[in-house]
Amino acid sequence: MEVIRTYNTMSHFSVFGAKFRKSDYKLVVCGTEEGKINIYDVKGNRPLKFLSNNPKSKHLGPIHCCSFMSDHQICSASDDKTVKLWDLASGELIRDIGVSDASVASTVKPHMDYIRALCVVPDSQLIVSGSYDHRVKVWDSRDSNETPKFSFSLECPVEDVIHRGSLLLACGAKKINIYDLIAGKLIKSIENTHSKTITSLYNYDKFVLSSSLDGHVKIYDSLFNVVTSLSFAPSQLLSLCVNSNTLVVGANDGLVISRNFKSVENNDVKQLQKNEKQKRYFTWLREEAAKEEQQMEVEDEAVIVKKRANTRQFLQRY
Repeated sequence: MEVIRTYNTMSHFSVFGAKFRKSDYKLVVCGTEEGKINIYDVKGNRPLKFLSNNPKSKHLGPIHCCSFMSDHQICSASDDKTVKLWDLASGELIRDIGVSDASVASTVKPHMDYIRALCVVPDSQLIVSGSYDHRVKVWDSRDSNETPKFSFSLECPVEDVIHRGSLLLACGAKKINIYDLIAGKLIKSIENTHSKTITSLYNYDKFVLSSSLDGHVKIYDSLFNVVTSLSFAPSQLLSLCVNSNTLVVGANDGLVISRNFKSVENNDVKQLQKNEKQKRYFTWLREEAAKEEQQMEVEDEAVIVKKRANTRQFLQRY
């Protein structure tokens, strides 16, 4: 792996939770330790725009989670226990999620502790927040109600949340809970697949992946059964990301570690290529055998002709 581009923060504060705009992958958003949101053009190295910069509407704590709600809206969650929705073009706050009256936004909070997990479901305009208060809450971004659409208890600090179609996955401690976003209920709880806190979840194709402080990545099938495990010990893993070729994890010691990731499709292609090579090889063998047989027939005919000629010469003496 090599560094392609470095993005400057224009300050000494740490940054968290960088995400691409998935519609075109031309913009990157990330939160900062000082409570601002930085927007980058992928081809530049300096912030294109700052959000959460107005003293009246900004976050009052570090922003660990942010994501594009749409091409023109950004959602953010902070240690100040708030979730906010922003307009990208103007940079203005659209609304405080979970607050019905803007005048009491400083006192009414959607969570009781730090919010360290966030995901958006653009098709249904849902925002999901997970907090160290052990709660996972599902909000309709179009409403200004203080009451979430659904509220679930994970019974431990929430480290990460992702959606998978109509399913919601939340992790914390040593377990992963799976909820139905339509029925609003718990479907399944996966426990003790890791020996330490699960820190991150990721969707890839037909699989779900989890990383943990135990230094392992677990890969689950569509029925959420563990199909394989990868070890990066002794590193304690904090994040992971996957594409069709590579699995990348981030560790607490500052390392970024990558490994080749073989998908089912890649294996199928390799098997087809292997079969094709074998087919060509055996075809070549048959062709070579046929050539040798033809050559032997020609040589046999030449020998017969030569013997006949010798016999004729011998008989001519008499």
